[in-house]
Amino acid sequence: MTLNSNIKVVQQAINLLHDSGFQQPVDVDKKLVLVGEQVQVRPLHTTTNAVSYLITAKPDELKAEQAVLRALRETVLDTFNQAELQEVCFELGVAFENLAGDAYATKVQELVTYLQRRGQLASLVNYGRKHRPHANWPDIAAPTAVPPRDDIAVVVSMAQPALPTAAAYLDDQDVPAHFVLLTNVPAYNKTEFLSVESDWEAIGQLFFQTMQTVRLEFPKARLHLFLAAPVALGFLLGCTWGTVYQGDYLYHLHRDADGRSYYVRVATISRQLRG
Repeated sequence: MTLNSNIKVVQQAINLLHDSGFQQPVDVDKKLVLVGEQVQVRPLHTTTNAVSYLITAKPDELKAEQAVLRALRETVLDTFNQAELQEVCFELGVAFENLAGDAYATKVQELVTYLQRRGQLASLVNYGRKHRPHANWPDIAAPTAVPPRDDIAVVVSMAQPALPTAAAYLDDQDVPAHFVLLTNVPAYNKTEFLSVESDWEAIGQLFFQTMQTVRLEFPKARLHLFLAAPVALGFLLGCTWGTVYQGDYLYHLHRDADGRSYYVRVATISRQLRG
């Protein structure tokens, strides 16, 4: 597998979502991009009971980025004492007491990591340059542009956490892809079945809005549709999507006699489906 293999990308994305603090869709800040070493997770759309994310691998520029992070940690350590760091955290909206570790250096490392994952390192540097202008503050590069991909995996994960299964299938097929995740669990840290009291029509609208965004950003990409959702919801999503676009692939989540789950391609979207 390559460094940015699909399964590695989605696992890092899942870790970011686990640490996001997003417990309900209302908690999701659409302006907040979660940033990891090799992965970016951007919220696309939300409704009362579900959310969609765009998950992309970053280009291989890790050595330069890690050097900046080291320099920033060292500057913070040399510039602020612990009491001053508490004030920094207050100004940046970070709960100092929630930063892991007892040692001051560990707190600094946790703060930098926390801000990096949320794409907010520039706010720390700007604060430092304003209040400690003589310190050697590193330059923070703008958020990395999304690298090109010919394939987009759309994973509707409403019945079980199917994102790793979809990634494993595409790795087996040697298809590097970006991922779009639709889920009713914003932190993607548990299985939560969609209740009959939930607003299913809102999820249909969320799916349509998400697909419109994907088509605008990636007009030439082939879509791979992976569903792990109630049959009726899948039918509803199909009604919103129709057969407008040609050549996209549809997959079925199959469970074999040994209890293993994996995806199988079952159809190609085409106007010929109308007869």
